[in-house]
Amino acid sequence: MLLGIYAAAMFGGSLFRNFSVFYGYLMALETRKLLVSAVYDKLANMSMRSLTETNSGKLITLVSSDIFTLERPLTMAPFCLVSPIINIACYGLIWFIAGWPYAVMLFGLWILTLLCQMWVSSY
Repeated sequence: MLLGIYAAAMFGGSLFRNFSVFYGYLMALETRKLLVSAVYDKLANMSMRSLTETNSGKLITLVSSDIFTLERPLTMAPFCLVSPIINIACYGLIWFIAGWPYAVMLFGLWILTLLCQMWVSSY
């Protein structure tokens, strides 16, 4: 029975992984298009004095670096929607196999790890 659950989970994961990555990149591409359009709209409204002081190299660097920092996390956004479902399914499977104390202890360990990662990343 557990082998069947594992096989179904692996099949579903491999089936939907590429689908979610595709839509993540599609969402990031739409956001890139929106941000580039916003930068060009902002440039169109700049005064002549500001345009003479700003060269094209600065603008290209600004656009490419800022958009890339926003685009990269957006490609992983679909995984944020699926992660809670996978997490709950794993705790349910542990509850089924080993009992509720082990599922609760593992959940506590997960929360502790999450808090430690937040604390370390703040430094």
